[in-house]
Amino acid sequence: MVQANKWSQLPGESKQAYQKFLVYLDLDIEERSVAKALEVWQTNKLEGKDDNIVSWSRLAGRFQWQDRSQAYDQSEEKKVKEKLEYAKDLRKLANQENDLSQKVIATAYKILEKTLIKVEDLDPKEIKIEHLPSLLKTAATLAHIGVNTKADSLCVFDVIQAMRLDKLPSKR
Repeated sequence: MVQANKWSQLPGESKQAYQKFLVYLDLDIEERSVAKALEVWQTNKLEGKDDNIVSWSRLAGRFQWQDRSQAYDQSEEKKVKEKLEYAKDLRKLANQENDLSQKVIATAYKILEKTLIKVEDLDPKEIKIEHLPSLLKTAATLAHIGVNTKADSLCVFDVIQAMRLDKLPSKR
C-alpha cells in the first residue's frame, strides 16, 4: 500500500481502525481526544469489537493518531495560508485593475468633453469635420475599455467574496 501522506491509512491498519482514526481526525482540534472520538463513534452507533477507551487508546498509540493528526492540521494550516496569500494577491490585482479603469475612464471623458466643446464651437475653418468621427470613436473606445476593466476588477472582488476566506473552518 502506497501511503499518500502521513494521515492516510497505514500498512497493517484495518479499515475499521482507520475509520476510527478518521472520527478522531474529524474532531475540532480543541476537543480532539480518544475519549471524544469514542463517544462520537458510539453516538453514531458505529459498532466494533472492543469499543472501549482502552482498546481505542491502544489503536491511537499503535497507529500514531496524535502525530498523524498534527501532520494533517499542519497541512490544512498551510493550505489556509496559501489561500489567504492568493486572496491577498487577487485583492492587489483587483485594486490595480480598478485604479487603471478609473484613469482610463477619466481620460476618455476628458477626450469626449474636449471633442464635444469643439463640436459646439465648430468653426469649419479650424476643424475638418471628417476628423470628428475618429475623435469620437477613439473616446468611445477608451470609455469602453475603462468600463470593461472596471467590470473585470469587480469580478475579481466577487471571486474573493465567494471564497469567503474570512470564514475558514477550524477543522477538516
